[in-house]
Amino acid sequence: MSTLRGQGHPSPAAGVRPVSQAVELLRNSPAHPWTVTELAARVSLSVRSLQEGFRRSLDTTPMAYLRHLRLQKVHQELVRAAPGTVSVTEVTARWGFAHLGRFATAYRSEFLERPSETLRSAGTRTPGSGDSVPQGEDFPHFHA
Repeated sequence: MSTLRGQGHPSPAAGVRPVSQAVELLRNSPAHPWTVTELAARVSLSVRSLQEGFRRSLDTTPMAYLRHLRLQKVHQELVRAAPGTVSVTEVTARWGFAHLGRFATAYRSEFLERPSETLRSAGTRTPGSGDSVPQGEDFPHFHA
């Protein structure tokens, strides 16, 4: 696997155009209630081929990729929220996380703090304080 312009992001191997299309669909509509079956059909692959393509090209699965995108969106909303205007439950529901316990575990693993801590500290963050919103730079990207 090669890297994109020396940025450390895996680039698609030859013949993974449908996988890059699937990535674009997920990135463009992360709130959509995607299933692997629907995603595979949209890019004209079997479910198994799509899953194998994601593993081979991105070392993840389509649903794990989507979960990461959604976690990023939740984090962005919580960081930017004005105090008292939103709850963690509201934001997680908006991004398709139905099981709060699993969500909280994944969030803490990703951001090293609980979502409630992110929300509480949102009002105390100042521009340039080093608390910038991650843009997924540690996650593989496809560029068609």
